[in-house]
Amino acid sequence: MPYAENRGMRIHYVVEGRGSPLVLAHGFAYDHRVWQNVVAALRDEYLLISFDARGHGASDKPHAFAAYTARERAEDVVAVLDAVGVERAHYWGYSMGGWTAYALAAHAPERVRSLVIGAADAGRSGFDAFIGVDGSDYERFVAALEAIVGAPLGEGFRNLLRRRDLRALAAIAQPRPSLESVLPTMTMPCLLYAGALDDRSVDVEACARRMPNAEYMALPGLDHVRAFVRDAALVHVAAFLRHVVLCDQVGRNAIPTPLED
Repeated sequence: MPYAENRGMRIHYVVEGRGSPLVLAHGFAYDHRVWQNVVAALRDEYLLISFDARGHGASDKPHAFAAYTARERAEDVVAVLDAVGVERAHYWGYSMGGWTAYALAAHAPERVRSLVIGAADAGRSGFDAFIGVDGSDYERFVAALEAIVGAPLGEGFRNLLRRRDLRALAAIAQPRPSLESVLPTMTMPCLLYAGALDDRSVDVEACARRMPNAEYMALPGLDHVRAFVRDAALVHVAAFLRHVVLCDQVGRNAIPTPLED
């Protein structure tokens, strides 16, 4: 099982496919396996580098909030790129993984060719409902998460949480500083998207307007969860990435045009 190391923290990663490097970063409580449909669709065009974010999957799981800063998360991605031998990569992150994209732009922009950011804005400070929740009580953890989602968690996800390190997840969910100051500096091609029914969508679109080379896309009729699990964004993300790769090949700057024929 391959690992990258960042200051003693082990980060598990998986590499599949061939072509331009593309990092895949999952959302809260999941792991790299959630990308399996995307990997199947893109493995003939991209070198797909998926990883378990710290606190998740087979990666190390510290319980201290201080272990989950924006810099630490960005450095984890850099450590994975170094371990794979990739200098610069495209990056696609959803939800928590999308927030890490802003961290990358702040702390390691030279390692990023383009960014796809799903359902994450730079200003959200964390999950207020998790203040005082340390993960020691499963039902209290679930109640906090349901308060954020605004609906009961499905039995499948509740069972997933039973297999997770809730102390680590509770540390991840604590309030964190805004990264909004990085938005005007994000000159790499960026595609931001969210489900139109996702309460984050307004904030995500606002972030796109403050970025110099970004486009926003709303996915009609979808909320935060369904905008990811249904692969609704895949065709648009694939078109965006192909455009950036083509621009690299002909030697000109890429302007996001995900809906371009």
